[in-house]
Amino acid sequence: MGKYVKKTGQRRQEERRLSVRAEQRDPPDYDKLTELLIRLSLRQSSTPGDRTAPEATRHPGTMSRPGVE
Repeated sequence: MGKYVKKTGQRRQEERRLSVRAEQRDPPDYDKLTELLIRLSLRQSSTPGDRTAPEATRHPGTMSRPGVE
């Protein structure tokens, strides 16, 4: 038997050639982000139902009754 040789097809670390490129992106549009945050906040505050209410009082039709299948 001969010497064991890995057959992974990968190069050793010292044989690898790596390059890093910078990607230029546009800065975020804070006006649009602020408007979106305000709209989401208003939508959540205007939804019916108290978020602290128990599930059974908010959606009684979706709860199953004990003993009824």
